[in-house]
Amino acid sequence: MERGFADAQVSLGTLYGTGQGVDQDQVEALTWLEIGAAQGSKVAAQKRDVLVMTMTDEQISLAKSRVRGWVPCGCPPQNRSCP
Repeated sequence: MERGFADAQVSLGTLYGTGQGVDQDQVEALTWLEIGAAQGSKVAAQKRDVLVMTMTDEQISLAKSRVRGWVPCGCPPQNRSCP
C-alpha cells in the first residue's frame, strides 16, 4: 500500500481521537491508527500506543475486531484475496 494511505489513516485516527471535525470516538481512532501502523507508519504506532493507555479492554477489543474486518482493496469481506 502506498505511503500516502498510511498518512491518511493516521490523520483519520487523529481526527477521531481529538473530535476535530467529527464526533470524538476512541474506538474509531484506534481502528485507523492500527491500520496505519500495519501499513508501516511509525507515527500511527506511537499515537496508538498512547491512545490505548486511556481505553478499556472492551474498547481495544472492539477496535481490533474492526481492523480484522477491514478490507483495503474495497472488495467484499468474503473475498480477501483481491489484488
